[in-house]
Amino acid sequence: MKVIKVASSSVSGATEVDDGDGDSNTKEYVVCQGTGDVTVTATCDPGLSEAQLANTCWWTGGGNGTAFLSRTVSKSSCGTTVVQFYAGTSHRIITIHVVCVDSLTPSAGTL
Repeated sequence: MKVIKVASSSVSGATEVDDGDGDSNTKEYVVCQGTGDVTVTATCDPGLSEAQLANTCWWTGGGNGTAFLSRTVSKSSCGTTVVQFYAGTSHRIITIHVVCVDSLTPSAGTL
């Protein structure tokens, strides 16, 4: 018998911001609207392959794709996506905010 837990998570293509809750299992990231994707990846303990996870209690939600260990969030449109990885009582919840900037107005200085 193997007891599986979510060991870690990582995000590429976005900047982490303090979500203020003090829980290391929940993280928030922001990125400006643009091209490409933000990739969210998790690891499990013990390390198992995607095929092995398909037959366990591992659960993944949010983002694009059907992979158990990674999901992508498109930067093409503004909005919020929550990517969740669960195994038993362990979890990682990643919130990705894709933000739009309609216009910029300088408050001081000149170019």
